[in-house]
Amino acid sequence: MKTVWVISHCEVYLKPGTWAVDEMPQFVASSKDAALRLIRATWVDPGTWWRLEEFRVDDFQVRGRAAELYSREGRPLRSEPRERGYRAAIARYRKDVGRIRAQMTTFRSEGRPKRDVAVLEKALRSTRSCLKGHA
Repeated sequence: MKTVWVISHCEVYLKPGTWAVDEMPQFVASSKDAALRLIRATWVDPGTWWRLEEFRVDDFQVRGRAAELYSREGRPLRSEPRERGYRAAIARYRKDVGRIRAQMTTFRSEGRPKRDVAVLEKALRSTRSCLKGHA
């Protein structure tokens, strides 16, 4: 029976006072070697990792081998780097606050429509809210 390898990107996302791991399928490969080539060829943020799972095509029995974890560079991992991902998420959200502020300044100086600035203001409030309760 034909098998495929599903490659999911995993990262920590913040919510006010808590956090969780988000996993998003990114690629499907025909072999494990091809999956690892895709992982190694793709740049992702620090503190994120990959989950690699083998599935049989056209099979509703979703039983297979345990998922394999890989670092963002493609090195095998024994467990999810949740704590490192959490610290990286905080740093990423803080950078996002700075980027949003800079973009708001640019939009205002360019005389962009108020609704464009309002969208950024909402994004800034949301990002700041997610940072509440995190060091």
